[in-house]
Amino acid sequence: MHLLIADISGFTQFIWAHRESLAHAQLSINDLLGSVLERAGPPFEIAKLEGDAVFFYLPDESTGSGERLADAIPAFFASFRAKQKELAEGNLCHCSACTRIESLRLKVILHRGTALFFSLGGFQELSGPDVITVHRLTKNSVESDQYLLATAPAYERVRFPSAMQFEPGEERYPDIGVVPVHLHFPEPHPESEQPRRRSFGYRFGREWVKYVRTLPYRFGFRKVTLTRDKSGEQA
Repeated sequence: MHLLIADISGFTQFIWAHRESLAHAQLSINDLLGSVLERAGPPFEIAKLEGDAVFFYLPDESTGSGERLADAIPAFFASFRAKQKELAEGNLCHCSACTRIESLRLKVILHRGTALFFSLGGFQELSGPDVITVHRLTKNSVESDQYLLATAPAYERVRFPSAMQFEPGEERYPDIGVVPVHLHFPEPHPESEQPRRRSFGYRFGREWVKYVRTLPYRFGFRKVTLTRDKSGEQA
């Protein structure tokens, strides 16, 4: 099966640096992850929502899973960017979270292997060496903050569009060893995609919606996600 993590880069610095505006920071993260989820229809299965990331798996018995990945992954980046631009254009708030939405980026980790399914506390969980590997790869040596990292087994099974250029590389971990990878770096955002200043009425309307959506956080009915463990190891 294919194992995939769509992870927002800069989340830790973003949400810890904006403790005075945590509710707005969490809304931005929710909206950006939601833009990725919208592009991940069948045969994608959600294994877990992990704060600033989504962990997917695609079973081998799924028809056309390789072709679906080749189409969906570029769409993840495009959808993330479109939502980011929408949030920036509709912003009227001057809090430190809302003014730094543009600083966030998306990285996608794709691996191929096996996983053990088990039930814990009413939830279905995945475990095994390959689950640990895909999570461990979120901590890597890549200097960019936006990229697709595909391990060799995954890259060989997915026919990405020829326009997507990849660079070979490798990651090393004491407990896993050498992991051959292929890296793709999306093109920088062109000027046409830069946020434009929208009317005051438009931004005021979006701000009112934002205020209503933050009420559950303000009154303690929902909690802001501050930390998470990306190791993938089972407790």
